[in-house]
Amino acid sequence: MPMTSLRRLALLSGLSAAAFVWALPAVASACSCFPYVEMQSPADGDTVAVNELLVMNVSCGGSASDLEVLVDGQPVALLRDETRMAGHGYAIVPPPPVGAFVEIEGCPGYDSCDQARGLGIDDPSERVALSFTVGEADDLTPMPPALLDLRHDIDDVWVGNCGDDETETGRKWQFTVDGREPQEPVLYHIEVGPVGGEPTTTRRFSAQADEDLELALTRLQEDAGSDVCVTVRTFDMAGNEAPSVSTCETLANDDTLDATAGCSCSADGDRRGMLGTGLLLVLGGWLRRRRQR
Repeated sequence: MPMTSLRRLALLSGLSAAAFVWALPAVASACSCFPYVEMQSPADGDTVAVNELLVMNVSCGGSASDLEVLVDGQPVALLRDETRMAGHGYAIVPPPPVGAFVEIEGCPGYDSCDQARGLGIDDPSERVALSFTVGEADDLTPMPPALLDLRHDIDDVWVGNCGDDETETGRKWQFTVDGREPQEPVLYHIEVGPVGGEPTTTRRFSAQADEDLELALTRLQEDAGSDVCVTVRTFDMAGNEAPSVSTCETLANDDTLDATAGCSCSADGDRRGMLGTGLLLVLGGWLRRRRQR
């Protein structure tokens, strides 16, 4: 092949590659995952209370704005409700009337599902698609759960990013949320931290509102000499809140993270050597490096 033809082929290949990269969906960063939105409630085909909020698991740069919402065929907005459900729910704005038919579709990471289809992706794995009918309002307060088996371990916690093996010593609080609500689903807003201090928070959606959830939250802050409490707030999908439940443990002044660094210490004083932890850290770092190759 003549040299000019080779140069032309190389140029065209480079342009094609650049066009392909430009057309790919945006991701949060070079070492991040694909934009993701999972609709946790409602389910497709449900009848949904007019005051019900939508609950989504959003990560890796995904957003509610990735979803198109139609009420009886007319586009509406989907916005986070900052006043109900501890800010974890999304509301349709303006609110749909009772009897309305709602359709939701989106392909996170693409400008639209039409763009995904235009790229030859007929049904992206990240596609959200559901519809539901709007029913009467729900004003019933859910049952609070029981909070059981509070305990903690002190251990090295991985805090690195993108394959780094950076760790810090932290205290992992473990407990069980024993659901008592016969209706479903519910959302739990959970706090762990010292009385009067800044807590660590998380949320947990439960489609089975009467199931037991074994949970753990890690705190890197030093809480020695404090009463540390786990507090659970429970919401149904309409944002109705149950009475909160708490359980606490008193930490001695000498029960510090620094004093126990290098071992894993449970609340009952049991200590385990670092050999197993060290092997896990080395193995975890090796596996991460293997995945990056």
